[in-house]
Amino acid sequence: LNILDNETQRNKDIKKMAFFLLVHLSALESPTGIARFCSQLTFAPESQRNQFLPTMPHDERFEALQEVKKYARGSFNLCPNGHFYSIGECGQAMEVSRCFCGAQIGGGKHKLLASNRAAGNLTDQTQPGYIL
Repeated sequence: LNILDNETQRNKDIKKMAFFLLVHLSALESPTGIARFCSQLTFAPESQRNQFLPTMPHDERFEALQEVKKYARGSFNLCPNGHFYSIGECGQAMEVSRCFCGAQIGGGKHKLLASNRAAGNLTDQTQPGYIL
């Protein structure tokens, strides 16, 4: 354990906690539960590469759009810059408007502007991994 005098107290405390975790995990013959997870993360982090962990970023856009779909009719589309917008009722474009980014959205006579596209089937884009 190498703690330098010029380190912040926070960094010193983190190093101490990591050291104590390492010592305690090393003493376990067959860790289970959270101890098993901590042991794998400490001694074999590559084993967690394809795991979904509670601290990982999830696809909030997908979750929000799924909720909107429960209560609203229409369609989801993308402006030329990739921002989502929705068209209510029948889901077909009947007017032109502006996205918050300034790009034109919508269309007319039930056709999207050529620069816009339908969002299609939305899939959850959550990726496995963890944040340090």
